[in-house]
Amino acid sequence: MKVQWKTDPELSALHAAAVVAAGEAVVDAKIEAALGGPVAAINERLEMSETQVAEFWRHLLSARDGDDAGRTETALLAAGCPELVMDSVATAVVGRLADARLALGEQFPKLADQLPLRARPLRELWEAHGPGVLRELGRRTSEKIIPPRTTIHLVQPVRGGDGGLLGTTARSGARLTSGASGASGAGGNAAVWIEAMLTHPDPAIPETLRLAWLIARAGLARTASSPGGASKEGGVSQEGAGQKEGAGSKEGAGSKEGTGSKDGAGNRWVEPQRLPRAAALALLPITLAAGESLGLCDASDARIAAAAELWHVARQPESASLLRWWAQMRQGELPLPVAIKALDKMLG
Repeated sequence: MKVQWKTDPELSALHAAAVVAAGEAVVDAKIEAALGGPVAAINERLEMSETQVAEFWRHLLSARDGDDAGRTETALLAAGCPELVMDSVATAVVGRLADARLALGEQFPKLADQLPLRARPLRELWEAHGPGVLRELGRRTSEKIIPPRTTIHLVQPVRGGDGGLLGTTARSGARLTSGASGASGAGGNAAVWIEAMLTHPDPAIPETLRLAWLIARAGLARTASSPGGASKEGGVSQEGAGQKEGAGSKEGAGSKEGTGSKDGAGNRWVEPQRLPRAAALALLPITLAAGESLGLCDASDARIAAAAELWHVARQPESASLLRWWAQMRQGELPLPVAIKALDKMLG
């Protein structure tokens, strides 16, 4: 897999604004002080227009390309902004985003110069261990989930460790179309973002593993969205040995046609809107198990629960459900789509 690194001050501002908008804790009080006013104004305008605030920020941050105006239009559409007020809301939001960028720039005037320096430790760690972790992930699931090319966008740390997927979204009439659930672009390219941490927030869980987890999630989304994307040979295994017959399960047996469906999501995957979260949780213990096999961490239940919280993907009781699911997975093999579907059912 080829990797391209990109330091991204523009995305850094959107990430910081999204964190403040959600009321999450930030590592530097200057960020919250600088962005509090513009972000509060955006949230107020979204609420007045009956737009889903959390969905707006999620789609604004996950859009892979575009200026603030394009990202805002896409995010407003995805968040249910009424068409009659779309233009006026978009104009107001774009103006406030500009204010937020200016305010953040005043607090971090050398951000564009500092990000490449901050990125160096993570790049060096990735070059030493990342490819091996991805190979092990592919061995334990399916090589198809490892994208051939990935762009890694490095942003200013805001939460003391964070990351997410980037995708291409576009407005088409009244529908929002999203490549691979917002995780990949044309030609199989994947894109993720990660905070450029100088040190590991938790030394027992290297940031290399967070990055491998993000890349695998992006690749899985790309695979699941493609016709026939889920391979009958791809399984969740403690030792990584896939099986062709689907672990003896009626669901796991698959079909000759593979997993393509009319909606492109694959008839053995969970519903498209539920897949990102279920996949993120499922890939977490598999990633730690891959890291354990390379001597990078341990994959104990305590470590899995710690990673779920550190990577902002789950807390109790979801962590408890994840651990129960992982215990079952270690007793046998299931094709990856079936395993994720089983976890989704446990989550309810």
